Amino acid sequence: MRIVTLLRSGGDFIQHYLYHLVNGIVKHNPEFEIYCLTDMNIEHKNIKPIYMENLPPKWWGKMLLFELFKDGSTLYMDIDTVCVGKLNTLFRTTKGFTMLENVYRKGHVGSGVMSWMGDYSYLTEEYRGIGADVVHREYTTTMKWGDQSFIEHHLKEKPDFFGNKCLSYKAQVANKMLRLPKETSLIYFHGKPRPWEISSCKLALWSN
Repeated sequence: MRIVTLLRSGGDFIQHYLYHLVNGIVKHNPEFEIYCLTDMNIEHKNIKPIYMENLPPKWWGKMLLFELFKDGSTLYMDIDTVCVGKLNTLFRTTKGFTMLENVYRKGHVGSGVMSWMGDYSYLTEEYRGIGADVVHREYTTTMKWGDQSFIEHHLKEKPDFFGNKCLSYKAQVANKMLRLPKETSLIYFHGKPRPWEISSCKLALWSN
């Protein structure tokens, strides 16, 4: 069982935001190994960096994770995520794939948090087989958006959803919840605001 994330140079995220995420994870879950696929210099005792030059742009580096982690149980999360509790229940114990349910398009997926057990390297192979440039140009619309839609369209099974274990800050938490459901382990962000733009007092109130 391991946790993985992605940090690519040239975007909005820097090492400090990665370290903030990992510190929150370790606070609640010191037992898990944490890996980061990156082209940047990482110096944190709790992170095992996987360095790769020429990572695909933006979020497309996620497509490489499926060939890197083919055995055991893997939990992926974007850097703009806040850990508020134990993560054990997010890991799969049987073969399969779990994703966020898109809060704006019910029944469709989000890839900010993903969990899988088993070999899903065929997703990486199809990404490469079609051609990165072709995929990047095609998946730029509301109905075909980024890696999450590519995964949805090429996954050979219907993924499970996390439900209340992972909640959207913007759609489900902000100005709506004083206390999180007991089963909530992660709050994920998309767009603005970012977690580091939220007061530390509010973050502390979420902790389960």
